Amino acid sequence: MRCSRPILHYLRPGFLPGSSHWGGGRVQLLWRGCGDKMLSHPTGVSSPSLPVIRVTPAEGLVDDEVSVTIVGLEKFQLVTIHASFEDDGMRFAASSCYTANGHGTVDVGTQPSEHGTYTGVETMGLFWSMQQAPGLPKRVRFIKKDFTSPFTVHFLVFRGHHSWEEVHRLSERPLTGCSVKRWYKAEDVTREMVREGMLRGAYFKPPGNGPFPGVIDMFGTGGGLIEFRASLLASRGFAVLALAYFHYDDIPPLDQLDLTYFQGATDWLLSKPEVIPRGVGVLGMSKGAEIAMVMGTYIPRVSRNDYLHDLDCQIVSSLSSYQLEKMEFTDEGLVFSKCYDFHPGNFIPVWESDTNYLLIAGEDDHCYPPSAPDTLYDAMPDNRKRQLDVVHYAGAGHLIEPPFSPYCRASYHHVFGKDTILMCVNSKKRTTSS
Repeated sequence: MRCSRPILHYLRPGFLPGSSHWGGGRVQLLWRGCGDKMLSHPTGVSSPSLPVIRVTPAEGLVDDEVSVTIVGLEKFQLVTIHASFEDDGMRFAASSCYTANGHGTVDVGTQPSEHGTYTGVETMGLFWSMQQAPGLPKRVRFIKKDFTSPFTVHFLVFRGHHSWEEVHRLSERPLTGCSVKRWYKAEDVTREMVREGMLRGAYFKPPGNGPFPGVIDMFGTGGGLIEFRASLLASRGFAVLALAYFHYDDIPPLDQLDLTYFQGATDWLLSKPEVIPRGVGVLGMSKGAEIAMVMGTYIPRVSRNDYLHDLDCQIVSSLSSYQLEKMEFTDEGLVFSKCYDFHPGNFIPVWESDTNYLLIAGEDDHCYPPSAPDTLYDAMPDNRKRQLDVVHYAGAGHLIEPPFSPYCRASYHHVFGKDTILMCVNSKKRTTSS
């Protein structure tokens, strides 16, 4: 079935976590470029003589929406908001230009940004439109490695309208500022490193005894153990095994890894008493999506795979043949989307199991043809098509990250050395799909 339902309809269970520790507290006003001077106001309190920016809640999960308002401005005053954060040597930033209303107020959720890294009314535009700051490498994807600590986003408000480049060169004192903390893991989510036999990964458990829907989470051929998405899903009520399968610890090369490794991961997760025993879901991205579909076809207890998030339907070994000579070289990076030659007779026979699949395609994907899910759908027997949901997002690319993540247009890939893979061009539509 082809459809256009929101992704969160599939990724979130029918309940919310039992508790939350976010919200409340104080918003700290940070003055950059003014020595060590800092001011603070309790949340919701302002001075009638000074502009104040309020970002609420002051602390929360990365997929929580926030409210950004400025009060105490002059009528119809022009201002620029600059948002930035630093993490693991990376510095991402965004900016937007607003005109205050007749009451001297700016509400980012209802008023349009006139210039900057985004335009129009975008409640979370100052988050999803972030990019590497001027002078830093552009082809960088933000992956939170230390998910046990937040990243702190600093907001500064300057008089007048300034371009994204200009705002980084300003020496004037900002009118006001504040900082907010964003987490990938809720405080009461527990993490257990998994090193059992050949199995390698990390297990994230929500608070309480469950039962919780179990999910195995995998990324692509970048390899390693990537945990930020698993920790976020656990914060929303899933029991999640972040599974490493390539380029990590003592795991053998990918061409030496067989299905028994993933069968073992399924059995391990289902052995947890807090996990719903009827089966697990698999969340796969890029190469992880290919493995997810193989698991859904050949591992019986992945028979209720309702939470599958197949970001690009990359079924390289059995969905198509790969023709490297068709790879394109551009100024921004390599384009692989024309390198595939589909052979329906070689498809993974997903219709031979009772697994339900969700295939999500970004139509601006430069790594894999966005038509791939439709090709598989058309090849399925008519009486089995109900097992397959296909969702297309115009303008989205290869990476569909957690909501409001900084935009990644192109990214380095260690398999290709110093070469860069072009992921996506349209930043606004990419975040809409997320």
